[in-house]
Amino acid sequence: MDTILTLVAPGSRWDHRPLTSVRPGLFSESEYQTCLHAILSSSASLPDHAQLTAFILILAYRFGLRAQEAIGLQRTDWCESGDLTWVLIRNNPYRGLKRPSSRRAVPLMFPLSDQEKSTIQFVFNRYDSLASHTPKAPILCTIDKGELAISPFARHHMPNAISQVLKQVTGNPLMTLHHARHSFCNLLALALFDFETPLTKKLSGHLNHAKIRQILLGNGVSSTRRSAMALARAMGHATPRTGFKSYNRMVSEWAEALTPVSNRRTRTTAIFNPVVQITAFKRPIYCAQFPATCQG
Repeated sequence: MDTILTLVAPGSRWDHRPLTSVRPGLFSESEYQTCLHAILSSSASLPDHAQLTAFILILAYRFGLRAQEAIGLQRTDWCESGDLTWVLIRNNPYRGLKRPSSRRAVPLMFPLSDQEKSTIQFVFNRYDSLASHTPKAPILCTIDKGELAISPFARHHMPNAISQVLKQVTGNPLMTLHHARHSFCNLLALALFDFETPLTKKLSGHLNHAKIRQILLGNGVSSTRRSAMALARAMGHATPRTGFKSYNRMVSEWAEALTPVSNRRTRTTAIFNPVVQITAFKRPIYCAQFPATCQG
């Protein structure tokens, strides 16, 4: 894995601050719930558009799905067994995946609010009314010329509609639906790597760190170097490099706080070795309780 941070000497050519490619956009649990409420309270063009739009935001924030992964989800991809819930991200006739590593199973690791539960129930009731005869239709289906297909509103308008609400609620004009996936990644990182900064204290109050580690790593396991690969697989990344390079803002801030640099010369090169060594792993490490690959 490449170096996560690079520090360079201050001057006319170089900025003294850490150079990272991590995008800063993420939002809190309270902002997420406010967005859901705003979407569900909106006057949508059709009665079910608000609930379908909220469902996409739930999939992005609670499961870390990309927009098209969520929009193309089939009914059989939502799985429940006892107290466990997970979604399967795999190729289907309605949409492909970004790359082979995107194929994964993502468990629900956060408690759901009442408005989330009612939204999910509405969406599945709607599905049953349209496509109860087949379990492999898109969850966000519509009937087009007698055939079941993904709703055109979902495919072409939902991501932008959600992004507009996020901009209004957070006050960040650059916020998009994809930042729900960034938020998911950073929340999992807090639990798996078990570190504290002023920002993490504000964002992690609702998290059950032990439960998240137990789901992803197994019983009685604390933070280990396996955590990075577990997070990568939950995100659909082939290696931890993508997460550290582009998603894990709080890990970067934590690392910066631990590595103050006063020597001018050291700023011209990397200041620490890779945080997580994964060379020992010959095969991917998957969630402890959920299938990493899916049949069907």
